[in-house]
Amino acid sequence: MNNIENKNRTGCLLLNTSKGLEVIYLNELIRVEALSNYCRLHFTNRHTLVVSKCLGWFEGMLSVYHFIRIHRGHIVNKEFIRSCSGNQLQLLNRESISISKRKKTDVIRNWMKTINIQNA
Repeated sequence: MNNIENKNRTGCLLLNTSKGLEVIYLNELIRVEALSNYCRLHFTNRHTLVVSKCLGWFEGMLSVYHFIRIHRGHIVNKEFIRSCSGNQLQLLNRESISISKRKKTDVIRNWMKTINIQNA
């Protein structure tokens, strides 16, 4: 494989970065932010990592986990959503991110389904 990427059942990705291969643990990944043809990954320890992947690639890889695309520029881990007010998501790390008007209904429905599964 020229770019080693791996999706597995343990909840991690193996990404080829400028520093070499890095294991990304999805339970520590808060959100992915688009930067043109790159993405910035934001982690629970406030560390960020820029990788040369587009947001669409991450959307495909993370959709089977607890991640949802909320805007053309963001994918968020639903487990880190604290609340939704208007067109803003409040995350547990106190960040506020806009939800697109088109995606708002689906984002809220999908998030509520996740909450119901966790409370069952």
